[in-house]
Amino acid sequence: MVGGGVGLSWRLGLALALVLGLMLLFTRPLLGVDGSEANARYLIGTLVLTVVSLAAAEVARILRVLIVPLGVALAAVPLIWPAGVAATVLAVVTGLLLIFASLPRGAIKQHCGSRDRLIR
Repeated sequence: MVGGGVGLSWRLGLALALVLGLMLLFTRPLLGVDGSEANARYLIGTLVLTVVSLAAAEVARILRVLIVPLGVALAAVPLIWPAGVAATVLAVVTGLLLIFASLPRGAIKQHCGSRDRLIR
């Protein structure tokens, strides 16, 4: 039987990271954040979406750990570029959620022979 190896349905953490990454793309118009801080949030959001799209493949699911440094960077953005209270709280909470979203593994549905030990 031929099956697909890409999906977000069983990876709720990746689905949450996808939503958070999309949300980061819209912080400029929603929160009125501008300048370097808005650029940093936009860059982190696009990198999160890139990592999520790569980690959605079952054989590349280990890439989800790359979301952790992105979450740390997002939580540190208000320390580098001061912003309003709402933007600071949103950055820290979103950064922590990104870190926790990258932790759950989920079950492996497809097997890749001797490469199973590499899929975590």
